Amino acid sequence: MAILEENGFVAETCGKTASIKDYNRNNTDITIQDKVKGYPVDRISNKAFCNKNLTAVTIPDGIIQIGDRAFADNQLTSIKIPDSVSDIHNDAFANNKITSIEINNKVKIHGNGGFCSRFVEGFNLNPCKGTYTLNGNNWTFVKKP
Repeated sequence: MAILEENGFVAETCGKTASIKDYNRNNTDITIQDKVKGYPVDRISNKAFCNKNLTAVTIPDGIIQIGDRAFADNQLTSIKIPDSVSDIHNDAFANNKITSIEINNKVKIHGNGGFCSRFVEGFNLNPCKGTYTLNGNNWTFVKKP
C-alpha cells in the first residue's frame, strides 16, 4: 500500500485500485476524482470528507463503497449515488441538510444506516432506483427506469 496525493485528494492504494482517505483543500463544491495518480478510485474511506464544510459533491461512477461517516457533518442538501455503489456504511451522510437523494436499488446500507435519522427523519429506502425528495416533513419517491 502506498499513500498518493493529487489535487488535494489523498488516497491509499490497494492492489490496482485506490481509496480516497482525505481531502486537504478548502473547496466546498467538489467533484471527486475517478483516478489518483493513475489508480482508479473505487472506495471512499471512513471520514474521508467528514466535517469539510462541503455544500455539494459529485461522486464518480466506479465508486463501489462509501465508508463510515465519509460525508458526515457537512452542509450537503442533495446526493446522487452512482449506480456502481453497492455499499454505504454507518452514518455516511449524517448531520447534513439533505432534501434529495438519488440512489440505485442495489445499495446495501450497513450498520445504523448511511442516512442517519438525525437528519433524514422519516426516510426509508425503497427497493427501487429513483429519487427521494423531502417535501415539508414527508419524503416522496419517484421511480426511475
